[in-house]
Amino acid sequence: MKNYYDILQVNPKASPEIIEKAYHFLAKKYHPDMQSDEIEKLRCEQILKDLNEAYYVLSDVFLREQYDKELQNQNIQNKQNINTENRQENVENKSNVHNNLKDKINFNNFKNNIKANKRTNKKQEKKQNIQTNQEPERYEVGTFSALVAIVKRLIKDTPDAENIKKVNKKDIYIFIVAIVIVLIICVILWFIPFTNSFIRNIFFLK
Repeated sequence: MKNYYDILQVNPKASPEIIEKAYHFLAKKYHPDMQSDEIEKLRCEQILKDLNEAYYVLSDVFLREQYDKELQNQNIQNKQNINTENRQENVENKSNVHNNLKDKINFNNFKNNIKANKRTNKKQEKKQNIQTNQEPERYEVGTFSALVAIVKRLIKDTPDAENIKKVNKKDIYIFIVAIVIVLIICVILWFIPFTNSFIRNIFFLK
C-alpha cells in the first residue's frame, strides 16, 4: 500500500490547502516536459502518476477518511509483524545461548574426562614402578656385589626431605641409638679373630 502523504511530502494531519499547494509544486517540479534527458522523463512520468493518484485520494474527504483507516490498520499490522519478528529473534537468541551453554558444558566434561584419565594413568604408572622397585635383587651372600647391592638399596629407599620433616623426634632418637648399637657391634666383631678375618675377606683386606 502506497503512502500518499509521503508521496506529496506532507504531514498526515495536513489541511486540504497544504495538500493542494504541495501537489502543484511537485507537479511542476517533476513534470516530464521540464526534463531534457529521456531517462529522467520516464522517471518523472512515474512520479507524476503517483502524485496524481495521491492528490485524487487525499483531496476527497470521503476517500481520505477511508484511506486513513486503511493506513492506520496497515501500521498496526506492521507493528504486530515487527513484534512477532522480534519475539522470534529473541527465541532464536535464547536457543543459541542454550546451545552454546550445552557445548561449553560438553567441552568442560571432555576436559575433565581427559584430566581424570591422566590421573588414573599416572597412578597406574606409579603402582607399576613401585612393583618393579619392590622386586628383590638376587645376589650371592658374602660377596662384594652383595655389598654394592645393599648400598644401592639403601640409597633408593632414602626418604624425601618432606617426609624427613614429618618424622617425630622420638623416631630420630631411636634411629641414632640403633646406629650407635650397630657401630658398637661392628667394633666388637672387628676385635674377634674369626669375624675379623671374615670382614677382611669381604672387603679384600690382607
